[in-house]
Amino acid sequence: MTSPDWIEWFRDVRPRTGFATQELTIAGRSLRLDVAGDSIRAALNPAFAPMIAETAASQSSGHLSVWADEQYLPPTWRDGRGPAIRFPNGGLLVSHALLPAAEAFVPDQTIMLWGHPDAFASGDIRSQPASTAIAAWLAQTGALVLHVGAVSDSNGAALLLGRSGAGKSTTALACAMRGMGILGDDFCVVTTDGVPTVHALYATAKVAHDSEQRLGLTAHPAVARTSKNKKVLALSDQNFIRSAPIVALIVLARSSTAAAPTPLSRNDVMRALAPTALKAAIGAGSLDQWLRGAAFLAREIPGFLVNADWDLEALVRSVADTIAMGKAVLSR
Repeated sequence: MTSPDWIEWFRDVRPRTGFATQELTIAGRSLRLDVAGDSIRAALNPAFAPMIAETAASQSSGHLSVWADEQYLPPTWRDGRGPAIRFPNGGLLVSHALLPAAEAFVPDQTIMLWGHPDAFASGDIRSQPASTAIAAWLAQTGALVLHVGAVSDSNGAALLLGRSGAGKSTTALACAMRGMGILGDDFCVVTTDGVPTVHALYATAKVAHDSEQRLGLTAHPAVARTSKNKKVLALSDQNFIRSAPIVALIVLARSSTAAAPTPLSRNDVMRALAPTALKAAIGAGSLDQWLRGAAFLAREIPGFLVNADWDLEALVRSVADTIAMGKAVLSR
């Protein structure tokens, strides 16, 4: 399917009426959210409700339309080229591998998410709706969606780095449960125009079964379950933070013993930043753009190795100590 074809397909299947509109603000960018149907609005509310704009955003506007279709028919772009297809004009299509749903980005700042109603019951959609298409839109505004967690305190924020399974969600939630701010456990937005800043993208977190037990969240109500049986949680308004200046990069290392945070070289930080390119690699933006952003972070923000051990109290103290160390380095 060519770029004009899928735009026309979208126009043909999009409902003509029944949308409710809200204005969101993500990383200082305005995003108009049009959602068709009460059930779909309820499904997306945990992820988006804290992003409802309190004041007008200072930067460019986008438009996200979300709807369900009982007679969902996958369009013909599913031709073996993989889940994400990029077009020469900057357009993007993403098919969900396990769900009857898809998302798209049109370079005029239009974002779309649609699928069968059953797809919107899944935690894969409800935790991070239209994440790749939103990342493509943000990339065109100069912001980057990175595969990182982020927490903050009065000294500033730390990005939590590591591959899947490194402990980003466990660490972020452990910090939030002990009074620190949380901006995300899996995807966050980073801007580097001016003071490097991390911004929340979704007000949800996903935890695997072992982390549920480790964090004492087994009885905590779930928004939904993902295809990998991870529990999706709505982040508490009390600890949810929308933006904070970045003062430290924390590389999480699996360990059974606690250790003091260890400063890292720029080269070590760059290697640790490699997994954060997930959204750029699957279609949401330019790898060159990610490389420039990653190099800027490695150059400007101090990096530290922190052991993600089983002593959560010690882990949270290490994170707080690392943020303080990063702030001290930047203040010199």
